[in-house]
Amino acid sequence: MANYHPICLVTVDDGTMAISRHSDEASTGGISSVVDCMINGRALGIGVIGLINSLSAISDIARQNTSGFFTCSVSGENPWILKNTLGLTTEQIEQFRVKSAKPGNVIVYNPVLFDKPVHGVSTLLPIPGRCDENIRQASVARFMKKVIFSAPAPTTAFGQPVLPLPAAPARKKQPAPTFPDIPQRHTEFLMQIVSSLPVPVGVIYARMSLGSIQGRRTTKALENLGFIALHAFSTGRIGGRIVLVEITPVGWSFLATKGFKQPASKTKGGWEHETAAILIEAEGRRQGFKVSFEISLGTVQADVQWLDSKTGQKTLFNIGISRPVHEADSIEKFLKLPISTQCKFVMVARDSNFAKKLQKALTSKKLDKALLKRVQLQLIADFIPKEA
Repeated sequence: MANYHPICLVTVDDGTMAISRHSDEASTGGISSVVDCMINGRALGIGVIGLINSLSAISDIARQNTSGFFTCSVSGENPWILKNTLGLTTEQIEQFRVKSAKPGNVIVYNPVLFDKPVHGVSTLLPIPGRCDENIRQASVARFMKKVIFSAPAPTTAFGQPVLPLPAAPARKKQPAPTFPDIPQRHTEFLMQIVSSLPVPVGVIYARMSLGSIQGRRTTKALENLGFIALHAFSTGRIGGRIVLVEITPVGWSFLATKGFKQPASKTKGGWEHETAAILIEAEGRRQGFKVSFEISLGTVQADVQWLDSKTGQKTLFNIGISRPVHEADSIEKFLKLPISTQCKFVMVARDSNFAKKLQKALTSKKLDKALLKRVQLQLIADFIPKEA
């Protein structure tokens, strides 16, 4: 940044919403188009001055990529951001809070020039009424004599010339994958998995009339071939461990030779997250709800939604798999939204161990108990059909 000299300077006036955290969170990839242009524009010699109402509200990415700050007020700002962004101490923040009540006080921080924040004071410009047009024109003329300008560069100057693409080499036809001969019973086992909702592996044994020893040998053989992977879930009940079976990409390639096609994903999560979404969907449809996925709530996204078409009542589900603290943060954000008072919210934990860690993370936040009553905690195992 020390050697960065912009050839074009853009001012984003009243740009708080354009470069806010909310804009980043609501954008694909976690960065808004305006912030993306601000950062990548530097390669084209474009500099940006952003006039904003709140330092704490703007995009973290934008703030971390800004070289200089002029802060006129610290009222209502996050002290942690003031300390880490401007290098202020708690005492300096409180001192400036008093001084900034009078116009003309500013904190300047530009580490390229000086590695510490500087308190500046300026006087208001004395403007004696309306500016006479002759005075304005004379001022403009004096200014323009000092300005060197040229015609804008053509757009081709900002990138490599577009050359015709060379003809793509002829693709060699990839040979179809080959699979070892496996017993018909093993093929039937795979077909049982994909022909119904996810169920514990013991249910598949029972459907195929396999004893426990035969069943374990079958799953072990398919696991060794890379066709399946086993996922164990605790349920919090006595003897309540269940095992669900994942068909791996290799397994789906094999099943494709039998006419089975892998279904499209309902969410952007991994296999366990997707399995939970499938089970929640099935239970919702069984109860007569309209089911949809990945519902944006602004700062939070719900994984699954049940909608009662008659009453309009909504039930939102989030699926927690690997990060209890992250899910606790999501719950806290949800409870701050107006919609939290109008719909049910269910956190579906991977298993009882995850649920315990989540409850511990929520307890550490010391949220109001009345708020926490709006959140219902369930496990993935709770959505496995009872007949299974």
